[in-house]
Amino acid sequence: MPRVLLTGMSGTGRSTVLDALADRGLRTVDTDDDGWAEEMPTPDGGIEQVWRADRIDALLASDAGY
Repeated sequence: MPRVLLTGMSGTGRSTVLDALADRGLRTVDTDDDGWAEEMPTPDGGIEQVWRADRIDALLASDAGY
């Protein structure tokens, strides 16, 4: 089955789209949930959330789930 990785800034409607797809019987995964991202330091001393590439790669490669 094809996979779609939906990204976007806060407030752009990602969760709404995921809900609509799930209502149509498609499997969805909200990567805003715990475990999909980690905090990383930025060069200017701040912190940013970045996806855990290992988990995203495994999710996109698998038919079984996460």
